[in-house]
Amino acid sequence: MAKARKKSPKRDPSLQITPTKKPKGKPASSDKDFVQWCFAIFDNKHWHDNSYTGESFYEVAKHLRGYQGLTWANVKRKDHPIEKNEIITEAQQQLEYLKQEDIEQLWRLQFTGLQRLWGIRDESVFRVLWWDPQHKICPSRLKHT
Repeated sequence: MAKARKKSPKRDPSLQITPTKKPKGKPASSDKDFVQWCFAIFDNKHWHDNSYTGESFYEVAKHLRGYQGLTWANVKRKDHPIEKNEIITEAQQQLEYLKQEDIEQLWRLQFTGLQRLWGIRDESVFRVLWWDPQHKICPSRLKHT
């Protein structure tokens, strides 16, 4: 009985393998994307006293409505990300509790005066974390004081 030879695929020498493959699928988010909102991880137990009336919530909703139709490039003109290590320790611990400790940056949206809305940018989606009406999460350090 003759030994069976191992088969090997035939190779066409005119074909070359390109080392730079580009993945197919959804392209990475860019600053041209429109802002979207998600409140799935919203933590309403911190940094405020829960005494907000329907009127004050209306002001928050009105401000968020102002972001409709804006791209992230527009948002970056006024608002910006903050490194996680710049926020207060209690907020960093709360991120662990919310199972969000792996994020590097938080975004803060400035409303009026001291009011801030904190969240995580996930591609084009702003995942809202905290309402901070007294600016406690990342207090400003004024120069020359």
